Amino acid sequence: MRIYFSLVFCFFVFGEAFAADQDAPFRLCVKKEAKLAFARTIAKQGEALSLYGYHTEIVNQVLATCGAGRRQSASADDVRLVGRIVEQIAADKRTEHAAKEDSARRRQAELDAPRIAAEKEREHSAGISYATCLRGHAQMLALASTESANVVVDAVFASCLEDRGRLEDAEKQLTHYSDVTEFMNAFDGAVRWNVILEIIGARARAGSVPQKQSPASATSKRTPL
Repeated sequence: MRIYFSLVFCFFVFGEAFAADQDAPFRLCVKKEAKLAFARTIAKQGEALSLYGYHTEIVNQVLATCGAGRRQSASADDVRLVGRIVEQIAADKRTEHAAKEDSARRRQAELDAPRIAAEKEREHSAGISYATCLRGHAQMLALASTESANVVVDAVFASCLEDRGRLEDAEKQLTHYSDVTEFMNAFDGAVRWNVILEIIGARARAGSVPQKQSPASATSKRTPL
């Protein structure tokens, strides 16, 4: 009886080893053909679609090539085995593809860095020039006009259109604003109150606030007693 069980055990162990040995050529074929099938699919469809889509067609191609002469039809175990191997290859290629894209982005960022730095410097310089123009004209027109600060501020902006245009051109070279016109309008709106305060401050520092004479007071005369 003991000999019988020993023989059964040996048969089982060697049977499993034999079966595994029989699967070895199939596994090697699957790995080789899966890589070739991926290469063909990538050449035809591109990496993104090939690596991130379903791989049923590749599995079928591999089974058709590696399963020839093995069985009349692929077993469920064969399909699962091929599916696992194909998915592992796809995962490896996705990692490789992501690494290549990341490297390309870093390289492009390095190439773009000098241009972006120059554009930002131009933007900064144009912004300083526009702000200086607004402040200078606010101080000048504050004393030259008798209009209220709310009226003078429009003349201040109108006097700095050239500097505004340079800032707008600088903004167009950058990519972080989709609508430059909207940005410029928002910028003017944000600094408008500061310009009004500059007008009021300039008049206060001068010690007088120009007052408009009404037509009635300008033409009226006192009757001497």
